[in-house]
Amino acid sequence: MTMLDKALLAKRQGLSVEAHTFFQSALEDERAAALELKDQISAEPSRSILLRSAANIAQLSGDGRESERLIAIALAGDPPEDIAEELRDLLVQASFARHHRTNGTKMDDVDASIPNINGAAHRELKFHYDQIGDILYIDRCKPYAEQESEAVGDDIVVRLNPGTNEVENVEILFYSKRLQQTNDLILPFFTEMRLAA
Repeated sequence: MTMLDKALLAKRQGLSVEAHTFFQSALEDERAAALELKDQISAEPSRSILLRSAANIAQLSGDGRESERLIAIALAGDPPEDIAEELRDLLVQASFARHHRTNGTKMDDVDASIPNINGAAHRELKFHYDQIGDILYIDRCKPYAEQESEAVGDDIVVRLNPGTNEVENVEILFYSKRLQQTNDLILPFFTEMRLAA
């Protein structure tokens, strides 16, 4: 499990002190790697991808100013257009979060729970949207440290039960950007759905 995985898990479990520590460690590592390529414009797209990743971690950790700084460095180079667009979207998110912090308003996360009708050990399927991180979480249970994480492509991460290899949690990154591009969201796994009796 990476430091970022530990940070996201701690955040979702409400362990804010631990999450902050893990986020800071993940940010330090990612920022160091990104800044090694800061002045190497010819290292695109690696340069802008690393800077985007570090900016996203800064945003997730609540350090909007550092996120803005890293985005500016990335955009000052020659990132591919798709990555430049993601960087601009991240900058909008950072500005939006800063606006709400400055005005003392708190954005409520969108939560919706759907009862699990087949009575399995996991009683509900929960959808949770993190506006700051722009991540949609779909959970059958609370995440836990023993789960295996697997990136399944298209910025989707699944967390698997270590014993059964069953998908228990899904994280869909850059969720709002996806909705701007298409109304369809296709997940790379199968599920069974039935009407509640």
